[in-house]
Amino acid sequence: MVAESSPTPTSEPDPALAPTLHWSSEEIASFVTSTGRGRVLLVRPGARGQDPIEAELRRAGYRVGRLPVTREVSHLPVAAATFLPDLVYVGLDRPYDPCIAALELFATDPRTGWLPLVAIVGAQVSRAVVTAAYERSGCDFLSAGAAEIELLARTHLLVRLAKALAQTGRAPVLGPPEVEVANAPAGDCRFLTDPETGVHTRTYFDHRLPAEIARARRYQRPLSLLVVLVRGAAEDPGVAAEAGAILTRRVRTCDVVARVVPDGFAILLPETSVDAAGILAARVRCDFEARDRRVCIGLAGLDEPRGGAHTPAALVETALARARDERGG
Repeated sequence: MVAESSPTPTSEPDPALAPTLHWSSEEIASFVTSTGRGRVLLVRPGARGQDPIEAELRRAGYRVGRLPVTREVSHLPVAAATFLPDLVYVGLDRPYDPCIAALELFATDPRTGWLPLVAIVGAQVSRAVVTAAYERSGCDFLSAGAAEIELLARTHLLVRLAKALAQTGRAPVLGPPEVEVANAPAGDCRFLTDPETGVHTRTYFDHRLPAEIARARRYQRPLSLLVVLVRGAAEDPGVAAEAGAILTRRVRTCDVVARVVPDGFAILLPETSVDAAGILAARVRCDFEARDRRVCIGLAGLDEPRGGAHTPAALVETALARARDERGG
């Protein structure tokens, strides 16, 4: 349940504001102190006491909800949906990984993907972290040290946009932005496709995997991953292209095939148990052997009888290590 705080009355306009150009001081003051009519959700890592951003929003008349960011973020969209926010602010703070994962979930989940999404960035956040947050969620950004007028102006605008979108009923475009290659002649080629094999790149795979794992956990569905190491694929583009074609023909449209290492491919299998993935692995092996290609295959899945929950990195490392063990190092 999202904690909600009650709004407090807005402050009176400052009579000291002098007229600027053709606007009167009263009109300028009304812009600054415009009463918020909306609901804003603040999502922050760790336990926090008095939050200055929350206090400013409350003074402006907004209803403010609070959710903590934890290591397991898959619950956030459904918890946010119970609050019915018009705007979501997510603190981009240490630890960064769950904060970025939270941004991605809010951006891709149908319950929250249409909402304006803003990351609050502290002075110590590196450019690389900001870039990762944008690439995985397409969020907007606001400095943690922004002036009150900047915070309120941004909030007023985004809440109005969210309400207008809700009234029109237009379907949102969910997820992170698609980035074009700089030298793409007609904007057709994306950095998400490996030019040698035609399958997805490691970049796309790394963006897709956390969302698929979160979805599988949320709905308690199976998910498996195959890593296929192909001898000669790193050195010979022809072998790599052949491998990509074999794997693409074998999988379903909902599966994801990506080149994750120079000689290796990952196959992400939603709605697939480890047992079913093992059957697919046997068929893939036969496909390559029919073409006199040697492959080593590693398998990992969320439904394996093991202790802790898999993280995206652990799932990949497990499958890759098993493929390398079969190869002998």
